[in-house]
Amino acid sequence: MVAPNRRRLRELEARARRVAIVPPDRFGLQTMKPSMTRLYYGWWIVGGAILCQFAFMSVSQAIVGVFMRPVIDDLGWKVWQFTLGSSLAVGAGAMTGIIAGNIVDSKGPRPLMLVGAVVSAACLLLLGRQSSLVVFLSIYVAAGLVGWNLFSPLVVNATLSKWFIRRRGWALAIGSIGISMAGLIAPFVMTTIVDSYGWRTGYSVLAGFVLITVIPIAFVMRRTPEDYGLSPDGDAEVSSSNVGAVSVAAEARSFTRAEAVRTRGFWLLVVGFGLNQTALTSVLVHAIPFATDVGFSRSMAATALAVNGFGNLASKVVW
Repeated sequence: MVAPNRRRLRELEARARRVAIVPPDRFGLQTMKPSMTRLYYGWWIVGGAILCQFAFMSVSQAIVGVFMRPVIDDLGWKVWQFTLGSSLAVGAGAMTGIIAGNIVDSKGPRPLMLVGAVVSAACLLLLGRQSSLVVFLSIYVAAGLVGWNLFSPLVVNATLSKWFIRRRGWALAIGSIGISMAGLIAPFVMTTIVDSYGWRTGYSVLAGFVLITVIPIAFVMRRTPEDYGLSPDGDAEVSSSNVGAVSVAAEARSFTRAEAVRTRGFWLLVVGFGLNQTALTSVLVHAIPFATDVGFSRSMAATALAVNGFGNLASKVVW
């Protein structure tokens, strides 16, 4: 493994010195002392990650197929024109990832999540009121760039990785339950709402859902355990003066971004996750329209997607 550069080591050592004495945070939360009787705060971060990923998947991908047929029938669009919106949002989200990581490292996930919730809600409200393809595509670009990707796995998984080291695999797996829950719940619920009240109302419901879900969770999320006198994984035996040193030792074994992009393994992961996301999105977008075209009802198609989501959810424990 490539050793981190000297600049990175100096940054980590400086952070260790800063967290030796931990001040109250600006929101009034005092230093958290490790305790055998207190639930490690990192598990609250995991709970927030579940809800954030549920919200992200619900509004960005899981419901695209629910809205497709009603929107194109009402506005006279073609299928490719409608699906182009979600494709542009994914592309815009890739650009978001370039800057989001640095903000999570320096400021934590809270400001990103608050901005993402407000922008997403505004974009969803506008989607329910527009009738122009150009406006529709522009809204999707904005939503992907500074909207729902700011409370996506891109942000919450980066945060979880700071709160867990030994249990990182478990934390990330549990946090990703929200993705499967969205596939299980969102298509069925939104199909009922859209079929009963119309697609414009459906987008408004999603806007309200984002605000009441993501904004409260944003105030639960924290940057790192060291900021509050804790150690990763909630190890109670580590004193506050040694918390930073433990984190330095853990991070010193990690790659920096510049080092990671020069490795073959990094690009294999990028390609692998990209292909997986492409397959998942294709099913979510086209499953309901395909099922209705061959004679099934929309509610039956949504139920089939829910069964698929249940299978994904059940696999979390195994993997």
